[in-house]
Amino acid sequence: NQKEFTEALSESDRRGSDRKKLIVDVHFSGGDATGIANTRDIGIGGLYMTILLHVEDIDKLGYLTFIAAISVARAVREISGLDAKVKWPNDVLVNGKKICGILTEIVSGGKNSILVGIGLNANQKKFPRSIGNKATSLTIQTNKNYDIKKLSKLIIKEFNNLYHYYDKRNYGKIMDVWKEYSHTLGK
Repeated sequence: NQKEFTEALSESDRRGSDRKKLIVDVHFSGGDATGIANTRDIGIGGLYMTILLHVEDIDKLGYLTFIAAISVARAVREISGLDAKVKWPNDVLVNGKKICGILTEIVSGGKNSILVGIGLNANQKKFPRSIGNKATSLTIQTNKNYDIKKLSKLIIKEFNNLYHYYDKRNYGKIMDVWKEYSHTLGK
């Protein structure tokens, strides 16, 4: 929950945690979701996660967004077989519709901390008309339900696999991998 995540951030700063260590907060909403009536239905069945990183070079923040997008695309492909593509710079699409959005932000404080937020439409069965022609979910695309915990673990695994390129400042390799998943290039 948010309180535990905030406490983990504070504790991480106090201890001077290794910048390579990931702290992840995962939230998913099931049938008992609460919230504002206009937005509640959109969130039911979604995967919402935040990855906290301590990094040295915040000038290259955008590459963490690319890593997150590639990680989601790979996880979606693995779990569903769908051809997930990355749309510049922070969306993941399936069949031309948005299935995931990513937001990367700097956390002010003593350390260079970055939050990478991921919102993935997993088990939603419908969307409001206003976004229905632009948004999709794994369930809509495959007519199956997905294990949110398994999906989050796949995303984290892929993020960890790609993060070493960022850590080693091999930004060219990140771009090469991003190009393999790009929906934008050549259009």
